[in-house]
Amino acid sequence: MVPTCLRPDFLLRCLHALVQQDLPKEQYEIIVVDACASQETRRIVMAVARRCNGTPAVQYLIADDASGLAAARNRGWMYARGAVIAFTDDDAVPDSDWLRQGMAALTPNIAAVSGDVVAPLPVAAGHHERQVAVQREGEFMSANCFVHQRALSTVGGFDERFSEGWRDDADLHFSLMERFGGQLRIRHEPRARVVHAVAPAAWGASLAQQRQLQFDALLYRKHPGLYRSRIQQLPRWDYYAIVIAAALALAAAPFSGLYTAVMAASVWSVLTVRCCIERLTGSPLTVRHTVQAIGAAVAVPPLAVFWRVVGALRYRKLLA
Repeated sequence: MVPTCLRPDFLLRCLHALVQQDLPKEQYEIIVVDACASQETRRIVMAVARRCNGTPAVQYLIADDASGLAAARNRGWMYARGAVIAFTDDDAVPDSDWLRQGMAALTPNIAAVSGDVVAPLPVAAGHHERQVAVQREGEFMSANCFVHQRALSTVGGFDERFSEGWRDDADLHFSLMERFGGQLRIRHEPRARVVHAVAPAAWGASLAQQRQLQFDALLYRKHPGLYRSRIQQLPRWDYYAIVIAAALALAAAPFSGLYTAVMAASVWSVLTVRCCIERLTGSPLTVRHTVQAIGAAVAVPPLAVFWRVVGALRYRKLLA
């Protein structure tokens, strides 16, 4: 099952890998769910379907609404005829034995299997690309997992409130753990492998990504214990300290609170420089990466705090 949205070149590469799986072609089907209702995507999928001539069967669906990739994944697994659903992403490339290895690991006493996700970095990768690679190589990723359809039905599939492709796979993982922890297990199978390469980041990518942090509050609300043990024990204290120091400096200066303003500005400067060094560590010390690191060190903390507050208000769960 492959959700997609306006990435025809990536999708074609993924479909080529899927039709080349070493399972007998009549034993699996490929379902592409288009979250953007693109005519170009439809044309590509139908062309692949014609070449396959039903072995494997290649299906093209349009997501029922604009709720994002979680809704597209739900549309796909609910439509599927098989008892096992294998999920990957349109920009991932499964190995030729991916399906066979995942299916072999999904024995009757297993609710779900997570495979290995390999995330090669682009040349001269910066901080943002390295963070994306860490995220993609996580414990249970929708780019590479196998789940019994009955298990998906039991937990309700993907929660469509995670509308921006962030934390939806962690939510499914935690829901499966909580529901089947004492009965069926979740297994990791490293031989079921996909390559999910990290593309070079556009300017401002790390700033736009902060919007996704609002969904951390929803994940924490649903699974507080697992969130603390597997995602983040505590929010980044330095981000909150940076925002408080900046606000205090700006508030004190107009009222002749010079000492307070200078001290707060000093705290802001020290912590901001610390964030900048963190972003530059391991990155090429080029002008481009240095400018990006400085800009992100200044802009990311207030954006991250803002979106965490938005999530806390939206989902009524304060991240302590």
